[in-house]
Amino acid sequence: MEINYVFRFSDYQAIISGLSRWGTRKLRLWLLTLAILANYVIALVIMLTSDSAPDYAHAWPSALFATVMLIWIFLFVPWLHKRNYRKLKLDGKEMHIAIDDSGLTTAQQGIEGKFQWSAFTRFSRSPSHALLWINKLQALVIPFDAFTSEAQRDVFLNFIASKVPAKQ
Repeated sequence: MEINYVFRFSDYQAIISGLSRWGTRKLRLWLLTLAILANYVIALVIMLTSDSAPDYAHAWPSALFATVMLIWIFLFVPWLHKRNYRKLKLDGKEMHIAIDDSGLTTAQQGIEGKFQWSAFTRFSRSPSHALLWINKLQALVIPFDAFTSEAQRDVFLNFIASKVPAKQ
């Protein structure tokens, strides 16, 4: 089986998303949201419960902490992901993957690699990508839109599932 596709930022994001479980990511997001809201509420309570004028001097650390967390989550982390993606220099590069019973061969930018099935520690999938994990941080990502039909995609997924263990 041959698979050809053009590498995009969404493929890189699939690897990032695959690094942790969906439930863990959702729990982390809820905890961060609660921490941000709690710090804003604490700042508001401190300001409103002072005896005289609003007490900004004691309220600003909580409000500042919550604001820094928001900036970190919504500005810095996405910027860091895009920066790391640009460093890979894979944007728009043609990816070629040949799959057979002995393993798979990848080729991109004049670099060719051959992987035996034993090189992959696990297999996972997202709604739009298949991920063949080499270790906890590196994965070979295959977007489902690289397949010409759903039947071809299902044949690929069944074949991979027979060769590589599913994600624990």
